[in-house]
Amino acid sequence: GGGGDGSATEAVVAVCASADGQLVASASGPRVHLWRWRAPPGAPPSASRVCQLGPHRGEVHAVAMSEDGGLLASAGYGMRVRVWDTASARCVRLLEGHTLSVHGVAMSEDGARVASCGFDRTVRVWDVVSSDAVAAAAAAEPPASE
Repeated sequence: GGGGDGSATEAVVAVCASADGQLVASASGPRVHLWRWRAPPGAPPSASRVCQLGPHRGEVHAVAMSEDGGLLASAGYGMRVRVWDTASARCVRLLEGHTLSVHGVAMSEDGARVASCGFDRTVRVWDVVSSDAVAAAAAAEPPASE
């Protein structure tokens, strides 16, 4: 049902794909679903769910994938970015440093870096191997109203 378990009745709030379009990740509730898409010539496209990643500590807001589809970053209300190995469906890195929910993620083509932004008004760039934030910037203060 729609009770926060990541089932198909929950809204899909984020999606990303590998460069070849064959592996697609979708975020629903506290989980990420991996799908294998096939579009053989002369046949209708088909999709099959490969696995489910999670659950996270809260709803997932954002997903990003390396070019080859081997790594996936996901983030949301839990204040952390998780990096998943898509072949094993295991969380291989936990990137911690945001103080409020993470709103967006992006991943470099090779999967070596992840950028994240959050409700804590920061943008962070992470080294996936070391799990360290290699850069962080605070959003500019809004202009004072006159």
